[in-house]
Amino acid sequence: MEEGQYVKAGDLLATLDGDRLRLDSLKSAANLAKLEQEYQRQVELHEKGLVAATNFEDLKFRLQAQRAEHDLAELQYSYSKVRAPISGIVVNRQVKTGQSLNAGDPLMWITDPDSLLARIQVPQSELDKFAVGQPASLRFDALPGQTQDAVVSRISPTVDPATGTFRMQISISGNQAEIAAGMFSRVQIAYDMHDNALLLPQKAIIVEDTDSVVYVVTDGEARRRVVKTGISDAGMTEILGGLEADETVILSGGSGLREGTPVASVGDSQVNAG
Repeated sequence: MEEGQYVKAGDLLATLDGDRLRLDSLKSAANLAKLEQEYQRQVELHEKGLVAATNFEDLKFRLQAQRAEHDLAELQYSYSKVRAPISGIVVNRQVKTGQSLNAGDPLMWITDPDSLLARIQVPQSELDKFAVGQPASLRFDALPGQTQDAVVSRISPTVDPATGTFRMQISISGNQAEIAAGMFSRVQIAYDMHDNALLLPQKAIIVEDTDSVVYVVTDGEARRRVVKTGISDAGMTEILGGLEADETVILSGGSGLREGTPVASVGDSQVNAG
């Protein structure tokens, strides 16, 4: 098989040199046939009482062991035929004809384009915000402007002690025709939703020490207001307190303002909270 070919589960991908394993299988089959014939003769003698019970039982055990040895020989010989474990596309062939291999060496990489996954590492302090079945979305740098629906399909129950994070698996849903395995993606997961939230552009909020501050316009002057913030997403921040929805907020230049600074509206430098 070559890179780019589609294969079905069970299709033959490669054949290894299995002559020695084939001969081992034939040898074990011959030994098994010999023991089976001997066993059949001993059964007749045993029924007539002409064979000691211990000898007959010993033969039975040797026959069982030979059958197991033959099954193992056939199993090992079957490994010389490398078959596709899943249906998908061969994306990387790592061997050539005549190449020597060791046990465990990878031969080919196969990807199923209809069941792509994304895996992310999340800080353990955020664990309580996520659950299996949570909706998510992915954006790919290689596919600008496109958003792919997804869902949280698995959450690891253990934390990596080296990084302090846990692994979360995101299953991609819908049409995946343009997505390729290995693409870099950005994942967004909605872990909380607030209806009728008061929102402000993030650029309107100034961080001063431990305070989040905005400047509102009152009677043509800038007034400093400490606000309590909530969730931030897509360039907007939720305001939980300290501001009313009908107040006008200064968007730009806030870092240079002082209490009582005269303000004039210029373009979109002011906006109503909402």
